[in-house]
Amino acid sequence: MLQSADKILIFGAGQNGRMVARILGLRGLRPAGFLDDTPEKSGAMVSGLPVRPVAPADGARSVVICSIYSPAVSYRTLNERITALGYRSISLFEFLRAFAKEELPFYWLGPTSDLLESASEIEWLASRLRDDRSKQELLGHLKFRLRLDFAALPDPAPLGCDFNPGWFEFGLIDGGAYTGDTITHLTNRFSAGLLFGLGVEPDPANYAGLLRTIAACEEPLRSKLSGANAALADKPGTMRFKGGARQASRLAADGADEVVTVTVDQLAEERGSPKVICKLDVEGAESAAIDGAQRLIRAGHVALAISVYHRPDDLWRIPQQIHAMNPSYSFTLRSHGHDGSDLMIYALPR
Repeated sequence: MLQSADKILIFGAGQNGRMVARILGLRGLRPAGFLDDTPEKSGAMVSGLPVRPVAPADGARSVVICSIYSPAVSYRTLNERITALGYRSISLFEFLRAFAKEELPFYWLGPTSDLLESASEIEWLASRLRDDRSKQELLGHLKFRLRLDFAALPDPAPLGCDFNPGWFEFGLIDGGAYTGDTITHLTNRFSAGLLFGLGVEPDPANYAGLLRTIAACEEPLRSKLSGANAALADKPGTMRFKGGARQASRLAADGADEVVTVTVDQLAEERGSPKVICKLDVEGAESAAIDGAQRLIRAGHVALAISVYHRPDDLWRIPQQIHAMNPSYSFTLRSHGHDGSDLMIYALPR
């Protein structure tokens, strides 16, 4: 489709769009530019290409590569808009799998062969899911990952919708708190019995937003909330960090900044070692953060909500990691975003 196109355009002039432009350039294909709704970007040059407002196609063989990947909007919705304007459309995932295998893994997207080779581990996960809905969610995501069948994906559900350990008193730790959207949602949901709510966020700009969100909360909740400008890891110390990417800021060996690292066990112990509800959405560092919660997991004193879409095998490896520490944990699987994003495993001690 790309080789026969009169014109190639990239929908979205953000980080993923720049990646698509780079890949096309390496293959001798120069896109005509970006289509982007952001007023501030209109007329700008990004990666040496012009950014234009979204407008109808001017040629029958114009192809748009949709680079948008967001929990808030589905490719199916974007595709309807793009095709209604007269373009042919390719999703970011189709593009990467067909034209840029060297870029994989990309979040949950990996070679289909890797997924097939992990069949026994996926069967293990299916046997330990608590409810039929989780098994249906798993099946839908597997169909999507194998065939990029967007219609197979479940509709997103509210965060924490089926997550309640039934404890009378507990703390809440939000790992990857961003600007406080989830900590306020979860602490309001679990306000009865809440001893404290702690948002852990390494990016300085995001952390400033987190503190503003906490300050805007009403009492008595506000006095129970606090923030830590740090990253969750397997041990206390410091690590390199790549910030400035809003929700995608992350720990990275080539990061320009240094950040303090803390563990879930450490944070709970500093607050009197209560039982803890812990959300982990830490841009691929979830496994290390779980290692930093071993004491609580072995005691069955932590209920976990863990993102499992940053790496292809997190979906089954992270439950296996928890099971190895404490076999009494059971698991549910829920989708909270579109196109495979914000997929979470909920781990509850029995």
